[in-house]
Amino acid sequence: MLISLKNNFVFLCMPKCASTSSETMLLPHSDIVIVGKPALRHTTFLEYEQSIQPFITQKTGVNSLETICLIREPVSWLYSWYRFRARSELRNPNHPAHHNSTHGVSFVEFVEAYVAQDKPAFAEVGCQFDMVQNATGGIGVEKIFCYDQMGSFVTYMSAKVGKKLVLGSENVSPKSIHQNDYIELISSIARKLMNKLKVEHRVVEKDMSREIPAPLMALLREYARQDFEVYEQARKNS
Repeated sequence: MLISLKNNFVFLCMPKCASTSSETMLLPHSDIVIVGKPALRHTTFLEYEQSIQPFITQKTGVNSLETICLIREPVSWLYSWYRFRARSELRNPNHPAHHNSTHGVSFVEFVEAYVAQDKPAFAEVGCQFDMVQNATGGIGVEKIFCYDQMGSFVTYMSAKVGKKLVLGSENVSPKSIHQNDYIELISSIARKLMNKLKVEHRVVEKDMSREIPAPLMALLREYARQDFEVYEQARKNS
């Protein structure tokens, strides 16, 4: 979480939504920085509203900072988690997070586990709606941008800080060997080139929903209904 009193923003770091790159971009323009352990770094809107906002108001008198975050297309978000937990170091039985490894698990199996009533550890990733909801179960975050429309987010934040910002590519989930398709390759090349040219980029993601059987996709849409609704609303507002 990054907070700027001067520039009037609270940036909530949604997991698997370019959090590291966004933090790096906004850090020089922030007054309060909460990073480190995931439980701190990925502070939710509700946690901010109940604990951090009252503290800031008490100390500064400021009580109306604009809350902002990124959200990712739900299937792509799950795919990013799947890739992240497939990284080689988790295969080691002695690794403290070995129980979260998706090695040997297909993406479809991962989705099946995610919507199951009794989830295995590797499919316990929560949902994006948990990050943005308020105390009444509605959407508390004021400004939500889509991960795949990153240019809008960078432009908006540039206007807030009064300086053209550039978003880099950091902490990208590893690719497994069966993902070397043209879309992934073009996206990777484009990110590296645009970082060198110091211009903002648009994220290109593979449509993994095509890999999911229709009955399972229907279950996922029902299970993660709020994530899909928030994402679609964010796209309309972009």
